[in-house]
Amino acid sequence: MAVVDTALVTIVLDALIVAGVEAPIGATLIVDAPFPIVNGTVVIDLEPILGVEETLIVPVPSVDFAADVALSPLVTASLLITATPAP
Repeated sequence: MAVVDTALVTIVLDALIVAGVEAPIGATLIVDAPFPIVNGTVVIDLEPILGVEETLIVPVPSVDFAADVALSPLVTASLLITATPAP
């Protein structure tokens, strides 16, 4: 049986951008959720988190990895992702 390395992932909704206007939010969506590390990265499916069919590939370790995700043609979510190897 292979050992699977795990990363603890935190995702923060830093801001919503509506028609080009940024509104700061600062809401934590998930904290220290375990994700398997594959080739030095974690793959995060955003559908259960934000309801959009998008996948992020985040290097491990990462601190404040920024990603902008379109929620609709007018609304974009600005995310900050931290991925640290689990102890």
